[in-house]
Amino acid sequence: MGDICAKHAVEELKIQSHKDAKKLDDAKDKCYNEGFNKGIMKVGQYDGMKVSEAKPLVRKLMIDNGDAVPYYEPEKEVTARTGEACIVALCD
Repeated sequence: MGDICAKHAVEELKIQSHKDAKKLDDAKDKCYNEGFNKGIMKVGQYDGMKVSEAKPLVRKLMIDNGDAVPYYEPEKEVTARTGEACIVALCD
């Protein structure tokens, strides 16, 4: 998809409006997956490395330098067995 992945995804999925929520969600997923699995870093000390290989190294570097903290969140809404929405936090 190249450097302008979003443009290609919008054209490929024929997205006409910001109201095309399902298509936009599909485009986002497609771009994120392509970028992670096929992307190549273009700047910094990991220039030329696959994104999937560089990501954990960049994460560690940022945490070690104090530029970031580990953060986790659920990928989708979490509900209790009773059906109520839950607020989830991972506390260190």
